[in-house]
Amino acid sequence: HPNYSNRFFTFANRVAEMVSRRHPNKLLGCLAYSYCQEPPSFPLHPNVIPYVTNDRAQWRDPKFKRRDMEHLRAWAKKARQLGVYDYYYGSGYVIPRVFFHISAEAIKFCHSIGVTAWYAEIYSNWALDGPKAWLASQLLWDSDQRVDELLNDYYRNFFGRAAEPMQAYFALCERQWMRQRGAGRWFKGFFDPSQLEMFPPSICMRLQSLLDRAMKLADSAIVRKRIRLYQRGLRYTTLYSTVYHLDKELTMMRIRRAKDVHRVLRMLRDFATATAQLQNYEEAIMREPLLRPVIPFRERARWSPGGNMLTALDTATAKVRRREKLNSIIAEVEAIARELRNTPLARALRAWALVQRPSSQLKQLVANPSFEERAEGVREQKGIGWSTEGVPPG
Repeated sequence: HPNYSNRFFTFANRVAEMVSRRHPNKLLGCLAYSYCQEPPSFPLHPNVIPYVTNDRAQWRDPKFKRRDMEHLRAWAKKARQLGVYDYYYGSGYVIPRVFFHISAEAIKFCHSIGVTAWYAEIYSNWALDGPKAWLASQLLWDSDQRVDELLNDYYRNFFGRAAEPMQAYFALCERQWMRQRGAGRWFKGFFDPSQLEMFPPSICMRLQSLLDRAMKLADSAIVRKRIRLYQRGLRYTTLYSTVYHLDKELTMMRIRRAKDVHRVLRMLRDFATATAQLQNYEEAIMREPLLRPVIPFRERARWSPGGNMLTALDTATAKVRRREKLNSIIAEVEAIARELRNTPLARALRAWALVQRPSSQLKQLVANPSFEERAEGVREQKGIGWSTEGVPPG
């Protein structure tokens, strides 16, 4: 993309120079972002403090981390005062997005090159992200603190006797983040269901067992309340993961014979159950301040789950030869659609079922559907009739 840094920071320098004549201690803050992300070719006015933006949760990728470090060093040579701007979301994710050790490493590095200001967009998922914001706040006071000692202090004081399974819970969450595949990039997974690749149902089950063990060890009402918050947050992840992975499984499913339709119907019913539960749960958490996301995932997610269900149904039912069997399948699909209430998938399933029925079972709602052959008993409609004048031949 274009580089407008020289143009923008020339303007920033002139403004800072003018302001400093009357207010020598006032700073001019700005973002090193987008078309102005690169450092200019000249030094900044001492009163200009740029905040260098990046999604440092992606420091899990060594190449991404190295490029960001080089970028920050280049900025440190141009600015007497330097800040960083990070992204600690939060909203846009339905998984625990925790990266404790990366956070500590990034803050410590920034301090070592002279960064004196730090800002992050968080929009927290409090029931998923745990001590992420707290840990960053502690490291900003003293970046030389040891991250594991800080976390152990948090678990011990926040969860009491349940500290050990809660430590294991968040360690597994962080491990899943660090194991994600592919090159690092800004906002990877942001409002994108592919983030659920990191938290398949099997991982969600392991996390749930750790929370269950923590609940058994909890020795006070307040600790049980805290653990219950994380249980409810994980429920959100689990439901989304179930829907996502069922949809994905159907995409990859190979249908070879008529009996495969039973597998499709079983998965469709599981999908319908999980989808209905997710919809009910999302409605419930919107009434809970600590559970409600600042930006609901469904509002901006580039995802319409369930489309693969129709493809799988078409493929499977194409192999069914007996009409009685097909009618039974249609009836089951219609029953599943009723369970989904008035959702897009429910409407699609009802439409699919309607198309599968023979025309003899359907009621014609249009009085003169062909516009040419009037059905018996149908009165001719008043108005302009058909005209073939001037129509091209053929």
